[in-house]
Amino acid sequence: MIRIREDRGRLIIERLGALNRGLMARELTQRVWACRPRREIGPIALIAQLDENREFPDWISSRSKYRVVFASDRTYIIEKGRPMDAEVMTTEIVPANQAGVRLDVYLAARLRVSRGQARRLLDDALVRVDDRVVGGKDKGRILTVGTPVGVGAFRRPEDQRIVPEAASQPGGPVIGILAQGPGWLAIDKRAGAPVHPLREDERGTVLNVVVSMQPEVQGVGEGALRSGVVHRLDVETSGVLLVATEQRSWERLRGAFREHRVEKTYRALVAGNLREPVQQEVGLFVAQHRPAKVRVTEPPTGQDAGGVRVAVQQIRPLEQFANACLVEVRPRTGFLHQIRATLAHLGHPVLGDSIYAESRVRELADRHQLHAARVSVDDVDATSPDPQDFSQLIARLRGE
Repeated sequence: MIRIREDRGRLIIERLGALNRGLMARELTQRVWACRPRREIGPIALIAQLDENREFPDWISSRSKYRVVFASDRTYIIEKGRPMDAEVMTTEIVPANQAGVRLDVYLAARLRVSRGQARRLLDDALVRVDDRVVGGKDKGRILTVGTPVGVGAFRRPEDQRIVPEAASQPGGPVIGILAQGPGWLAIDKRAGAPVHPLREDERGTVLNVVVSMQPEVQGVGEGALRSGVVHRLDVETSGVLLVATEQRSWERLRGAFREHRVEKTYRALVAGNLREPVQQEVGLFVAQHRPAKVRVTEPPTGQDAGGVRVAVQQIRPLEQFANACLVEVRPRTGFLHQIRATLAHLGHPVLGDSIYAESRVRELADRHQLHAARVSVDDVDATSPDPQDFSQLIARLRGE
């Protein structure tokens, strides 16, 4: 069951229970529930069919496009795309030396932004080609000589600021402070909260709340929308997250991660029964972008790694259940989806993992059951207790 309501020009979709309306429910899950914040989700009529008696606001149209501005496993907040203002556009003609170049590559080079930022401009409908508004699906369009390309006004990444947001605000992430010291905070991140915004007007991330409590974090470290971020956790991973509030602390902590001096302990509920401790050393490489997916391979040898990174970690079984077990993972390295991908490669995917687990394992939990339980380095030592859904699933597996 879902509930849909309007709040300050945004549509809030709240999942109150299991979706069970067949194909339409599955399609909603694929097109909306798995959607990253700020991604286009298409015709709203799909959602309307799940709530047939709802009177939608006038701005809701089945022909319009919408974007997710906050996403968790239970709540989605969407807004209508902003129309482009042709009067504030800068238009250039594609020169001969840029003919045959992809649109996103062209934009990145001409505007001196990353390709990711160029694609976000496309997603925001801020680009016109041949006097026609283009979107994210046009990123690979090949340009020809003399084609006019216009770009609407936007703020450059280095000039962007994080919007402060109180933790008690509807849709805002609930976070706690586990520990703090000179220039750093250890945050207790809940599952479903992104670490940082992808766009300047995005809310519902950990950093939105941190900035409201510690405004001085703005500009620390990488700055802009990643201000203060020392390391990252996947959106659906819960637990300890370090944020630096001073530049010197950010440099010190980032150096500790780079030198593999940080002791990290994760707890995970996985499929099958792992009986003995495992020491893993494998290679990982990014096999797919948007959504990201990594693959396991042999560790690289020699200087030419070919994009493969070495991943090292220890896995120790803590408790056995009928067809699952609780494990402790101590990674020495850090790479995108390292723990989830390597556990799946080992034959023990994380319960609820939407990317690396097969459907029967994926359906055992609403999100992947991975929790960052402890982080320790130098004067930093923070421990996060198991979140409620993690504890409840353990109790269920025990038969309690």
